Amino acid sequence: MRCELRSKAQADLSGLKARAAAAAAIAAKYHDDAKRLRFLNEIRESARTVFLFDIDADCEPREFVGYILRDIGIAPAQSSSERHEQLTEALVKENRAGRKFVVVIDEAQNLSDAVLERVRLLTNFETSTGKLMQIVLSGQPQLSDKLMQASLVQLRQRISTICRIAPLSPEETFAYIDYRLNLAGMTVSR
Repeated sequence: MRCELRSKAQADLSGLKARAAAAAAIAAKYHDDAKRLRFLNEIRESARTVFLFDIDADCEPREFVGYILRDIGIAPAQSSSERHEQLTEALVKENRAGRKFVVVIDEAQNLSDAVLERVRLLTNFETSTGKLMQIVLSGQPQLSDKLMQASLVQLRQRISTICRIAPLSPEETFAYIDYRLNLAGMTVSR
């Protein structure tokens, strides 16, 4: 499925509502921040969310699960198998509580193919009723190019929704600035 985010109704990345394994949100640098923040705030209410905004570009695949565990307050174990077990326990706990577990990976175009393969493997966490983890790859237009590489065909097959986030219109930009200023305690009159 392909979409262009224009409204709150579309901002749910419809694949996530259906508990799909993965989705991608692609936007030009700086253009998606307001819409992405809106989306993240919306899913935060119904899901355990992990936001990975600062992954080291040199991150090794075995380190990737540690980023997720640290974000949810768990000190990663030493071995990959122990980290895998820690993540499994966290996913099962959230599933029993009736919550989705959503991992949003920002600047995903900077990840190595090996780390993206680990991301694909994480989409294998599931029960008979559905996926235990949903992943949103967020990035700049280079993410589209990266996902088209032959080496990432299996990951691409797991992505149910690719959204290209359009830049804010001038009206949306003014409304967003007004909203942020109001949050800061400033009254804006136009």
